Amino acid sequence: MRAKLSSLLAGLLTLALASCAAQREVQVVLLGGQSNMQGKGIYRELDRSLKKRLEDASKRVRVSTNGRVDQPLSYRSKERHVQEFGPELFVGLRMAEKFPDRHFLLIKTALSGTSLHGAWSPEWQEEKAKGYEFGKERQQRKLYREHLVSINAQLQKLRWAGHRYRLVGMVWMQGESDTRHEIPAASYEVNLRNLILAYRKDLGQADLAFVFGQVNSPFQGEKSFPGGLEVVRKAMLDVTRSVAHTTMIPTSMNPEWPDFPKHSDDVHYDTEGQKRLGTAFAEALINAGN
Repeated sequence: MRAKLSSLLAGLLTLALASCAAQREVQVVLLGGQSNMQGKGIYRELDRSLKKRLEDASKRVRVSTNGRVDQPLSYRSKERHVQEFGPELFVGLRMAEKFPDRHFLLIKTALSGTSLHGAWSPEWQEEKAKGYEFGKERQQRKLYREHLVSINAQLQKLRWAGHRYRLVGMVWMQGESDTRHEIPAASYEVNLRNLILAYRKDLGQADLAFVFGQVNSPFQGEKSFPGGLEVVRKAMLDVTRSVAHTTMIPTSMNPEWPDFPKHSDDVHYDTEGQKRLGTAFAEALINAGN
């Protein structure tokens, strides 16, 4: 009799724990952009203690990238065993360590060389995509819509699993491509404002925090629009002044890149740069009230 009672209590305890796990609230962070959101940080360059912290965080942080099944927080593997990461790695680490009792899901869509005027526009137009996106693949991609589909699929998955969730905010790292041409550069302020409002409307959260990094990499070449970088940088600053619940991570124009270090191409953030960028994004989300 005593053995049966102990077995019953153990079973009830297991069910109770499973119910608590199913009912936990998952904190959802959205990420989007182009190559610096994809990321070229090199995982093997991180020290052992930092890797251990990331492994610990991965127990409570999962990432879905470009519509794929969510996985524990980690790097992405490329050809020749290259292990790269973007800002999501340190967004996840900082958030997990700041809130040790919370679980997180990061939902990211990113594609290098894409424009807010073209592939990322919520009001995608074939003419704009063909005019300002490089290559047939990018000209056919509707990245805002792809991201939204991925977000809704992941949120539905949480609901099916019995989890509650809360949208923490959106992280955006993009704009280099728009500096190359006059119309996308001149339209960037309006386009960024429209993007923010579109996410808030389509996700039903009018005060969704929106955090973005200020671009600082000019494209050189005969066909590049002179002054495009300055136009886009100012547009980003003006958006923070005119749209509520937005935060810009300012960046230096010093070619030594003292704030967010870069690779030798002077475009892509290196391992330390991505570490600092992801941490800065997370701090901005935390300061926004999370």
